[in-house]
Amino acid sequence: MKVAGIQDIPLQMQRSAFIPVGECGLEIMEPTDPAGPVGRFIARHGEGLHHISLEVDDIDALSEKLRQKDIRLMFPEAVEFAGIKINFVHPKSMNGVLIELIQPG
Repeated sequence: MKVAGIQDIPLQMQRSAFIPVGECGLEIMEPTDPAGPVGRFIARHGEGLHHISLEVDDIDALSEKLRQKDIRLMFPEAVEFAGIKINFVHPKSMNGVLIELIQPG
């Protein structure tokens, strides 16, 4: 596998390497500060799977459908980040797995 790019994400206190795999991809995350979300996750759970990302066409409509089914989201509204909109489905609603929803810009 070849790394397509590496990006520092100061807001999340992490550095990420992006690796395309067919029509999917992997993001390998490294904490740049132990106080950030990835650093705290590793301190609690050790290294391993952090989350699964899914690309969606209409994050606002999907978020509303999920809320109607009492599925807990991390943010009340999707967050704009680096030209995309994101939100997360809380692990407590997904049997312990954090799901990231991504709507490309």
